[in-house]
Amino acid sequence: MLKSYRIGRVLGSEIRIHGLFLVLVAVMAGSAFMREDAAQALWQTLILATMFSLIVLHEFGHALAARLFGIRTPRITLHVMGGIAELERNPKGSLAEFVVAFAGPLVNLALAAALYLGGAWQNNKAPAGTLEGYMEMLLLLNVGLFLFNLIPAFPMDGGRILKALVQVVTGERIALLCSVVLGQICALCFIGIAVATLQPMLGIVGIFLFAVAATEGGRHPLWMFGYPPKSRQA
Repeated sequence: MLKSYRIGRVLGSEIRIHGLFLVLVAVMAGSAFMREDAAQALWQTLILATMFSLIVLHEFGHALAARLFGIRTPRITLHVMGGIAELERNPKGSLAEFVVAFAGPLVNLALAAALYLGGAWQNNKAPAGTLEGYMEMLLLLNVGLFLFNLIPAFPMDGGRILKALVQVVTGERIALLCSVVLGQICALCFIGIAVATLQPMLGIVGIFLFAVAATEGGRHPLWMFGYPPKSRQA
């Protein structure tokens, strides 16, 4: 099994990169250089590096919001599915859950708004490889990360936000159950779209979300098909 590697410490949080993430970056960069000319390959590699830099900023949004509620974030880890801010404990109460969950997407929204107001949007006409093209790409990446993370698929930010809102009315147990069910339904939709459009990466994301949605909710990944938690298995 590949492990994660420490690359530094920022604002009290250790930044780590998982070995599979390094493999993914190497494969994608190598593929770009095999398919494209050097200039285009470098451009695509820059886009990839920028996207994961934005993911780190996104995770620091969660970390700084958690600090408002007295929760430290010992580690932020980049992996093949994005990033994880590892909080020392889960936020307690709907308000804390909502604020911590929404803080990540809010970082991307704020960056996108600043870029748009600064004139970065060129109606998708800025040429690649130029500063204008980079700024427009940066704007689009932030908008994409904002919208993607608001998909109500637990344990993504959108799923956690939904849980925090539903919890106000139903209580935590029912809210968590609803979030797990909706998260797994969204994951199955991802898998179906991946099969229909031949997008393997989307399928991997769907499988990952399907499993994690259930296990973070204290259930077996296939609990909807009658599988009990491992602790209750014979």
